[in-house]
Amino acid sequence: MADQITKITIRNGTTPEKDSITLDTAELGYATDSKKVWVGDNSTVGGNVVGQKFYYSNFSTDLKETNTIYYAVSGDLCFDLNDTTLKALTGVSPLSADQWAIVANARSNTATEGTVTEIFTGNGLMVDGDTANETTLTTSGTVGVNIDNVSTGAKPEILQLSLSGIKADWSVLYPIGSVIWSSDIDFSSNPTAEGNWLEGSGLVWSPAGTSQTLGSGASSLSAWKRTG
Repeated sequence: MADQITKITIRNGTTPEKDSITLDTAELGYATDSKKVWVGDNSTVGGNVVGQKFYYSNFSTDLKETNTIYYAVSGDLCFDLNDTTLKALTGVSPLSADQWAIVANARSNTATEGTVTEIFTGNGLMVDGDTANETTLTTSGTVGVNIDNVSTGAKPEILQLSLSGIKADWSVLYPIGSVIWSSDIDFSSNPTAEGNWLEGSGLVWSPAGTSQTLGSGASSLSAWKRTG
């Protein structure tokens, strides 16, 4: 007995043709231009889409009827190449940028509003700002930062834990023997003096001489050497 092969085809046509009819309950229809399958409920004109579709497009140039994004329906996703965001169509007009909502954001200058409760990082966390804007982390509560203070011997840790929180390890920044030169008036007194930038660091600095620069903008330089 020869093998019998049955080929099943479903109703098909273009999207405009689909949108002009009402499919019966459970009747399938295939839109040949959008390559989507629709199922009828005997009441919804054009039927209901079976599954959602993912697109990628440049929203600054591609929102046109001649591009495949034209066939997106509510719930479809699209990666916008213009601002590197993932968007979902929340309205019925795929060619209107304001009907797409950002659901995820790759690295870009576009901020995503919302609340971050946890951040998991691998070997570290970097907050990268730019030259035009300051980047800040703001909280209305307490930010806990755990620093691994177990030295591996590979390199010293500049940030260390203390009873009062996180502090800079000045011994890493300014090891014994370091010399600071500056024409700043604040450097004319000991760096650890009250009001100076190393006040309370616990380091010992001693005068190490002065020097005079040459030229029309000549100034005096004061030197301080860490001795303890």
